[in-house]
Amino acid sequence: MKQEIVIKLIDQSEGNIALANKILIDRYELDYEVNNDVITGFFTSKEQLQEMAHWYNDTHDGVKQLPSYQRPLSIDFLASYHNLKIGEGKTTTHDVRCLQILKSAMQDLDFYSLINIQKSINIHLI
Repeated sequence: MKQEIVIKLIDQSEGNIALANKILIDRYELDYEVNNDVITGFFTSKEQLQEMAHWYNDTHDGVKQLPSYQRPLSIDFLASYHNLKIGEGKTTTHDVRCLQILKSAMQDLDFYSLINIQKSINIHLI
């Protein structure tokens, strides 16, 4: 049975989100994308949501998506639609590679110190 795991950061500032993503990418080789110089990592940032809004509202391929919604699509709408929250990262128990990376990262004091263990969901499954 697939279960969702949600990891929340203690401090959800853009700098802290960037640091947590950088640790996962640089030390543990977590997959990521770069769009218009914005890194899309495990933890959602406001900058990511802004880039997502730009894509949906201003690119040829983006405007074809969600055609029944009036443009411009707001950051808040897209966050709600995609179930994203700033300072959170999500995966499922079926994403074995991501779980292995997170398990290793949780042993890293630099990463672990950024995580809000009490507010994270199903973190025990890592």
